[in-house]
Amino acid sequence: MPTSQGAASEALLIVLAVLAGAFVAYGQELDLVLLYEGGLYKVLLTSSVCMLSLYYHDLYNPSMLRSEWEELTRVVQGLGMACLILGVAYYAYPWLELGRGASLIGLAFIGIASVIVR
Repeated sequence: MPTSQGAASEALLIVLAVLAGAFVAYGQELDLVLLYEGGLYKVLLTSSVCMLSLYYHDLYNPSMLRSEWEELTRVVQGLGMACLILGVAYYAYPWLELGRGASLIGLAFIGIASVIVR
């Protein structure tokens, strides 16, 4: 189980990465999307799915990670699982999608940030 400080910093990193992806996708319209289209809830949903997926791939248990390659493999597997879960959720409930590929860009930012931070 991650420490509360580590989990909070990881959650903040993931939320900021998804927000950065939304900014790349929407540009200066981001404030309208976040305030009027429920974008903040969609960002939190995407971030929660990503964090849970990374958690279930043992990225928060340092004793499970033996090498940098194993860590990179688990990050990619966790983000792949998050893509699958979000894809099914977006197909079943299209109104959950952030739009314009913002979630995918955010997932790419999460992958880059996770590898750099660790």
